[in-house]
Amino acid sequence: MLPKTTSKQRTADPMEVGNDIDLSHFAPTPYTPAEEEVILARVGKQLKESLPSLKEVEKRVTSLVQVSVVRWAVVFSIAIACMITGILFLQPPDSLLPKTKTQAMHHLSFQGTQLVVKKQRRVISVRLKKGIRSGVISSPGHWRSRIYSSAPLSLLFVPRQQVQWHLKQGEIHTSVVPSSVKLFTVVFRKIKVSVRGTVFSVITGKHWMRVEVWRGKVDVSNEGKLISLTARQGLRIQLSSPSQYHHYSLPTPSLKEPIKRLSWLMRKASKESFDYASDMLEMVRYPLRKRTRSVLEVTDFLRQQKHYLMAQQLLERIADLPTFTQERESALFEAGQLCYDRVPIPKDCQALLHRYLQRYPKGVYRNIVRLLYVRDELRQGKSCDSLRALQNPSIRNDPVVRQFCDSKKNRTRP
Repeated sequence: MLPKTTSKQRTADPMEVGNDIDLSHFAPTPYTPAEEEVILARVGKQLKESLPSLKEVEKRVTSLVQVSVVRWAVVFSIAIACMITGILFLQPPDSLLPKTKTQAMHHLSFQGTQLVVKKQRRVISVRLKKGIRSGVISSPGHWRSRIYSSAPLSLLFVPRQQVQWHLKQGEIHTSVVPSSVKLFTVVFRKIKVSVRGTVFSVITGKHWMRVEVWRGKVDVSNEGKLISLTARQGLRIQLSSPSQYHHYSLPTPSLKEPIKRLSWLMRKASKESFDYASDMLEMVRYPLRKRTRSVLEVTDFLRQQKHYLMAQQLLERIADLPTFTQERESALFEAGQLCYDRVPIPKDCQALLHRYLQRYPKGVYRNIVRLLYVRDELRQGKSCDSLRALQNPSIRNDPVVRQFCDSKKNRTRP
């Protein structure tokens, strides 16, 4: 064991100076001023070699900025192009669109397979199939429309709970539940029929248009003029001059059908029955043969009332129908007879006779028509020898013809 020593017995350390430690023994040898300049020059050179010049830094920064601008411009252009393409061509279907109050209201119902329907967002094109007379389209709880037309119709859903039918021809019969839509409109050419809750009909022809109200109220906009109709009121507009129109009253709903309505009109007024019968020939609601027979009944009624001109005009309309040769032939013959009964020597009557002989050279009434034609020629001063029709014995032996031909003034000298 080492002997314990006290502070008095410890020997002094040559590195200790008082209470401090002398480190000068470990310090490096200081550089001379010349060596320091050499070292500083060497470090400065290395720094210059390692760092690029300011021009190169500026050039690099400029190129980086230009590249980044071009890249952002390309990205922005692509984004804009994608957005435009999406708007134009990639529209979501109606099922994916947010359902507004207007869209949720129009859950349409189509009756059977009678309609050909094409949907395109808020526009629906409706057309009856060939051979089908009518079809029904409805929005349950809001409105219901029955259409009679051979031309397509357009159904347009306008914002704010508005519905528009665009009618080209034919008929549309509609019932609208009150307060179910803000505005229900039927547009035909430049005429608009607007309702909010009613039962009404719009019927069109080649030269006319009818608006009939069975319940509620209807506003008709015609050339800037607003015409209001209430229940059991009708309006007939002449399309050649829309400013020409007239009001008329309607029967009870039990007599709404056209055939029953004709009977009601014949008990009421001759002029209204003539107008309705004339328009009825263009209505596609009933088969043409059925319409023709009903109009023939009206012509008999007009004859009884001694309205021969109206009866003749209806018969001429029937004669120009596209089908049913037998009815056409009879109507043209009767129109000629009425013409001769109405006027002693009319030029128009002769034109009707010529039309009959051209259309039906072997017709049932050809001999009677030729006789009427000969009588007319003789009354106008023609000689009997110049008429070839007199070769027919039935015509030559007619009392009126014989009376003319036996007189000397109607025979030519040999």
